[in-house]
Amino acid sequence: ILIGIENQLDKLKPVANSYSAKDCCLDGTRVDVLTQIREWASLGDSNVFWVHGPAGSGKSTISASVALMLESGLGGTFFCKRDDELRRKATNILPTLVFRLAVSVPDFGRHVAEVMKKEGNLEGSPVDRQFELLLLGPLKHLKNDALPCFIWIIDALDECYPQADRELLIKKLCTLQTVAPWLKILMTSRPYEHIKTAFKKSNNSVNEIDMIVLQDTSKDIELYLEACLEDIAEKQGQFPYSTWLTDGQKCKLL
Repeated sequence: ILIGIENQLDKLKPVANSYSAKDCCLDGTRVDVLTQIREWASLGDSNVFWVHGPAGSGKSTISASVALMLESGLGGTFFCKRDDELRRKATNILPTLVFRLAVSVPDFGRHVAEVMKKEGNLEGSPVDRQFELLLLGPLKHLKNDALPCFIWIIDALDECYPQADRELLIKKLCTLQTVAPWLKILMTSRPYEHIKTAFKKSNNSVNEIDMIVLQDTSKDIELYLEACLEDIAEKQGQFPYSTWLTDGQKCKLL
């Protein structure tokens, strides 16, 4: 029976994980953000957390850090990427996340396998159909009070296409609060207007962090520079870096 379930779940064709420890925040940085997300994941009432900011503001490093930080309760990740054929397709997101959750929650996996056996290949099916068949239907069979919290991470949602599917994903995932309060969803993206609007239209509360208005990040920058200088010094065989860089020169770099 287990082999039969695995065979059915394999039809979901999940996209491989694409993060590692080297993608995470440097130790001692982004502490406030990570603490807020950790507290939300374990105690928060809302099931959705949106981290937004411009390119280069550290959204993906936060996603990778959370994935490793909450690894024991990780239900699945999807790191969107516009120049990757598999990771830019919005229709690959739910099948991948459903597959990961099915592995972590066997009872859920059994119900998903039944759907796959009945419906056949759902690859490329519209997002709303995927949501109803692969996620909402199987979730309704579970007893919420018997499940620990699991977290899904969707990184760089703005890099999946088409745009209409981004909005639909937000709309659908924000409805899971009553059906599966134990399933938390962390999403990151650039603050595009259509994404903002999609979250605002949700009737459920959404936790959010704007990377632009975070508290002073000068300490984070200093720690990052320190790590870079130590790395350069080690590679050049001129360790410690203080032998060739004065404190004054270091301050100018900051």
